[in-house]
Amino acid sequence: MHHGETFRHTHFMDLDLPEKACTFLCGDVICRYWDWAKKVASLFPEYKRMIEGMKPFLGRMHAKVHEWYCQIIWVGHWMSEDALTIGEEQEQVFSKMSRYGSETKHMGIANRRDHLTAAVLFWNDQKEKGMALKQIEISNKQLESDISKYKLKIEQLPVLLGELRNAEKECKAGKEHLKDESPLQ
Repeated sequence: MHHGETFRHTHFMDLDLPEKACTFLCGDVICRYWDWAKKVASLFPEYKRMIEGMKPFLGRMHAKVHEWYCQIIWVGHWMSEDALTIGEEQEQVFSKMSRYGSETKHMGIANRRDHLTAAVLFWNDQKEKGMALKQIEISNKQLESDISKYKLKIEQLPVLLGELRNAEKECKAGKEHLKDESPLQ
């Protein structure tokens, strides 16, 4: 890929989401795509439904390679009602299922189908048994740890988020001295 990721896949997903009553749109290039989608919606009214009521966000792991201010604006962790979505769920499934490639490589079609069906059922069973609860537990422990480490009060968190968003706006507006100084450090 000489040009990096394009809007093609994100736009393709975005076209179907209003019909499915989805609230969130996660994409690897959402920080640049969303401005483009708003511009398209303003020029072509038939695309306006794509942006209305939608909450775009950037997956946490993909955000690590974006600018710090991109992480503040677009990572779903900072949004309300995101249910601790990390935006990398499909990659987790691909990672787990790719392990079966070497196991099923020399199987017949029927055996491969049975093996992969059993693997998917096992994966779903494990998810239902507690992955979400475990994630909430881990996040709560991390939050408690950070609050005590930085000597914060829970009431200060919305204020800090507001300060980060203001710093992001200043940085994006072109104040060079902020580009190298992340308020997260």
